[in-house]
Amino acid sequence: MIKNILLVEDEAIIALDISLELESNGYKVSSADNGIKAIEIAEKEDIDLAVLDIKIKGEMNGVDVFLKLKEMGIPAVFSTANIDILNKSEEEHNFNAKYIKKPFNAKELGELIEKLDL
Repeated sequence: MIKNILLVEDEAIIALDISLELESNGYKVSSADNGIKAIEIAEKEDIDLAVLDIKIKGEMNGVDVFLKLKEMGIPAVFSTANIDILNKSEEEHNFNAKYIKKPFNAKELGELIEKLDL
C-alpha cells in the first residue's frame, strides 16, 4: 500500500498544490526541487512511490532520478508535459513508465496513484 510519496517538482506552486492534495488524501509527502535532493530523501526515508517531473533544475533530470530510484527499488510515475522526451528516454534506457500529462490537477494524480498495482 502506498503511504509515503516523494514528489520531485521544481515549480514551487505546482509542488505545493500537489502536496496539499495528496496530504489531504492521507499520503505523507516529501518534496524535492532537484535530483540530488530527491536521492538524498529516498536514501533516508521509507518511500513507496516517487512522482517525478522530467525537466527539473540541477545536475540530474527526472529520468536520471527515475533510473537511480529504480536501482533502489522505488517505483515512480512521471508528471510531464514533455511526452516526446519521455518516449525518447524510454527507448534509450529500455523502460516503460507510468505518467500523467501536465497540466493536470492533483485529484487526477491521486486517482492514478490509487489505481497503481504496487
